[in-house]
Amino acid sequence: KYRAVARQVKERHQKGQPVLVGTVSIEDNETVSAFLENEGVPHEVLNAKNHEREGEIIANAGAVGRVTVATNLAGRGVDIKLGGALARAEDRASVIEKGGLMVIGTERHDARRIDNQLRGRSGRQGDPGESRFYLSLTDDLMRLFNAGAAEAIMGRSGVPDDLAIESRVVSRAIRSAQSQVEARNAEIRKNVLKYDDVLSRQREAIYSDRRRILEGDDLHERVQEFLDSAIDAILDSHIGEGAPDDWDLDGLWAELKTLYPISITIDEVVAEVGSKGKVTREYIKREIVSDARIAYEVREEKLGSPAMRELERRVVLSVIDRHWRDHLYEMDYLKDGIGLRAMAQRDPLVEYQREGFAMYQQMMGAIREESIGFLFNLEVDVSQAEPGEVAGVSAKGLAPAKPPALSYSAPTEEGEVEVRGQSGALDRSATDRAARAQARREAQQAPAPQQPPAQQGGSRGAFGQRTDGAELPAAQNRAQRRAADRKKS
Repeated sequence: KYRAVARQVKERHQKGQPVLVGTVSIEDNETVSAFLENEGVPHEVLNAKNHEREGEIIANAGAVGRVTVATNLAGRGVDIKLGGALARAEDRASVIEKGGLMVIGTERHDARRIDNQLRGRSGRQGDPGESRFYLSLTDDLMRLFNAGAAEAIMGRSGVPDDLAIESRVVSRAIRSAQSQVEARNAEIRKNVLKYDDVLSRQREAIYSDRRRILEGDDLHERVQEFLDSAIDAILDSHIGEGAPDDWDLDGLWAELKTLYPISITIDEVVAEVGSKGKVTREYIKREIVSDARIAYEVREEKLGSPAMRELERRVVLSVIDRHWRDHLYEMDYLKDGIGLRAMAQRDPLVEYQREGFAMYQQMMGAIREESIGFLFNLEVDVSQAEPGEVAGVSAKGLAPAKPPALSYSAPTEEGEVEVRGQSGALDRSATDRAARAQARREAQQAPAPQQPPAQQGGSRGAFGQRTDGAELPAAQNRAQRRAADRKKS
């Protein structure tokens, strides 16, 4: 094949016709160059190793007697004019007289689109030109798509290896092979897109949560849902559907102690209903959730509500980021080996969707449980903040919060303050802080109200209510109920 190409190029070069040889790879490019050197044909070589003069080489490929060897994708976007980039009228006429630009392809590409791009180099805007492709039975396209019949015919006829054979039947067979390759590649891309869609949906859900956290949403209600879900998952792992006497209550309490400082004991729970056989799952969950909520309120009173809200955002964001990174690695590992499921007559895509969803649910459960554990057990230092700012929180293992690079504050149409980031997006947390600071400044500027005279007969609260006879809040767990019963008795 290469000897036939070299002879064809030499023949056209001797006539003074410009020739552009297109190859599919750098290796093929250098092989053609070596054969042309053996034939004594001067030429320019353009590939990834010689790209500095790419535009100049391609622009002058239409000059008289010019031979250019380039890869199929080299020089796209550069126009090839007959006679050269700065050709005069007589140069252009000379090239037209010799037949215009001759384009030679050394191999058919898998996609007909790239072959057509190479053909389009000749015959620019109605100019004369010619294109021809040379193929061998050892080319990838011929080797992969049943070229045994053609090889048998050539072998029986005693055809020399370097003889060029032209046949429309062969051309149609090549076009059919290219269409099969294109259909196969399109199906591969479609299949890859289906796999990517599984992870894309998970990514949208995670990034939506992260965006709301970064914008300063209040996570208190969501953390309470995390608390309920984490306790529910722990109960599922230790309490089955059997009789209460078979439940692993000791293991349940041991795991709960790692989640939060539980204040009730197994004996108290059993004594409340009378015997262990009367204990139900709903009853245990209600008591544990009630105790955990009270422990969370105690934790919030110790740190302060603003600091607790900031701690919730920092902890949940940090836990989500860490588990999401691990989840991406696990999904890649799953995707690498999921194709083996086809050997068990299972659809790999369906298996990937099913196991990917299960891994996502497992990740979300780990995020909920780990976030609750950090919020209860993390040693937090709360720094005093300026008026209008959120108290800073710092803890070992908690990434420092990065302040926004630049923000803008301006009044809204209603006259309220509004803070936006550098990208123009509304910063809700900064807006809330600015609104609270403005309210405090207005309250300090307002005249102080006169204090009413102290009244006899009992203490009064800030709003004049009597505090000595105030009712106690309703008991929420066993310890509070027993204390209330002792006071009544």
